Amino acid sequence: MWSLSSLSSIGLVPVQSGVTPSVTISNLAAGQYVVDFGDVLYYQTPADQTNTLTAGGTLNFAGNYTFLDVNHNGISDAWEMDYFGSVTTNRTQTTDTDKDGMTDYAEFIAGTNPTNAASRFYFNGETIQSNRLVQMQWTAVTNRLYQVESSTNLTTWTPITDWLQASGSPMSYTATNFDFGRYAHMFRVQVRP
Repeated sequence: MWSLSSLSSIGLVPVQSGVTPSVTISNLAAGQYVVDFGDVLYYQTPADQTNTLTAGGTLNFAGNYTFLDVNHNGISDAWEMDYFGSVTTNRTQTTDTDKDGMTDYAEFIAGTNPTNAASRFYFNGETIQSNRLVQMQWTAVTNRLYQVESSTNLTTWTPITDWLQASGSPMSYTATNFDFGRYAHMFRVQVRP
């Protein structure tokens, strides 16, 4: 979560905010800009950043969200404490506490509950329509980012959407212009916190 503001003689003027792994904003006036990174549960928030845009110039801001991980399993220690009450070396990236087919690491990334087998990330419907459209639906967690990808060989995956922010569950997407007669198309959905 981030917000971009312009500093002026009147004070802070909000320009844009949102949730995204990266963003490009064009046609801004020269001046000083501040990026304020918002809190993300279980992550440490990057410090605000200030930079000055010159006429015709470009600004880059990078916020790196991190988390404590004393047992080096790729899972936030705060998340482990919240769901399990402790941080242990026995919990690895392959541990599946609730035996739902999603590892605890995958549940951390997806924002699902690792102690409830009904809480998981999965496709829950797809429909191939006669007009070369495919509609797919999946479970989602509010404020997580999702991207639909397509492949014809299960090796090379191509994004067919930008990162989409979930406002509820389920989410759906309709893919267009696929020639199902020539190639088999596989779809997957990636998730980011």
